[in-house]
Amino acid sequence: MKGGGGIAFPTEKKVAKLIKQGKNQMTNDTEWIIISDSSKRVSSLGEKFAIPIAVRSEAIDFVTTTLFESFTALAVARRGKNDNDGNFILDVKVKPHDVQKDWEEEIESIPGVVCSGLFLDDYADQIWVTSPDGSIDIYLPEQK
Repeated sequence: MKGGGGIAFPTEKKVAKLIKQGKNQMTNDTEWIIISDSSKRVSSLGEKFAIPIAVRSEAIDFVTTTLFESFTALAVARRGKNDNDGNFILDVKVKPHDVQKDWEEEIESIPGVVCSGLFLDDYADQIWVTSPDGSIDIYLPEQK
């Protein structure tokens, strides 16, 4: 279940990576499904929401500067809000259509970044998006 607010996304990311690693050792019968509501549906990342990034407190200035210089992204620290593990959360604003597939890995390789709220690495087998009328749209990721 995809959360909201960015407090639990590091836990979501850990679970996603564990499932992805485990799938490499399991049968093809195992599927991971992300469930979300329609309020999170966008045509392009950055269109409606900032991208949350968990950062160690001592690295906030370095990470903020690196994000701006490398990705032309504006990062704003959430005041008084930490993730479930106590890391600071930066809300990173990007221009719609700027996000590239390799950004997840590049951002997460910046010293001080714990993880990003980007899930660009084909984690899910299916994505279910619920609508207020109770209908469900099912999306399948592009095949490699």
